[in-house]
Amino acid sequence: ADSRINLWCLTESQPLGVLEGHEDRVNRVVFHPMGEHLISTSHDMSWRLWDIATSSELLLQEGHSRATYGAAVHPDGSLVATSDLGGVVRVWDLRSGKSIMPLTGHGKQVMSLDFHPRGQYLATAADDHSVRIWDMRKRRCLHNLLSHNKLISEVSFEKGEGRLMLTSSYDGTIKLWNTTEWKVVKVLIGHEGRVMGADHIPMNSNGHHYIGSVAFDRTLKFWSTQGKAEPPTDTPFMA
Repeated sequence: ADSRINLWCLTESQPLGVLEGHEDRVNRVVFHPMGEHLISTSHDMSWRLWDIATSSELLLQEGHSRATYGAAVHPDGSLVATSDLGGVVRVWDLRSGKSIMPLTGHGKQVMSLDFHPRGQYLATAADDHSVRIWDMRKRRCLHNLLSHNKLISEVSFEKGEGRLMLTSSYDGTIKLWNTTEWKVVKVLIGHEGRVMGADHIPMNSNGHHYIGSVAFDRTLKFWSTQGKAEPPTDTPFMA
């Protein structure tokens, strides 16, 4: 990992642009909903907003006291949420660049966060084995879900209606939750190492919901999570 961000086109063998400015390793990159900007977090304790077309830095924001890790953008594009390895989450007004909502409660590093597609909830996942669900209107934690028995590497809402939420963990599992009762509806077991990340695949066929996951066992797995139990499809990584 280094401090640069490469912008790629899937049909080209060379990057279209390089974003330079961070002073330490880059942890996460997230596209703004409008598709013209990019948000990045880094071990240099900052997050930055970039213009994709010009590869220029539009905003450098410092405010975390530890390495900045997770990032998410509100569906309407007005807010950015970031997390750090000290367990602090901050919500920022993207127009002013100011922190408007510090969220504390996790005891350890917060690795991932995501806004619900309708914007009313923010989910945060941490090394304290929990996912917290925050009400953005009431500015408080609604639920503290003790989700796994090791670090949670990813939390992500289903795109569209947001009726499902997934979590992945270093305990080797992926869990699928409903967002009405905040209960686990399915546990996906198949990886032989810690799961580093997972996300919903935006397709639905015959009532099946699909998920992709990647793990320390050097495999990429695709899961069908409804109907008859099916083994995942494995794609090994090259060493």
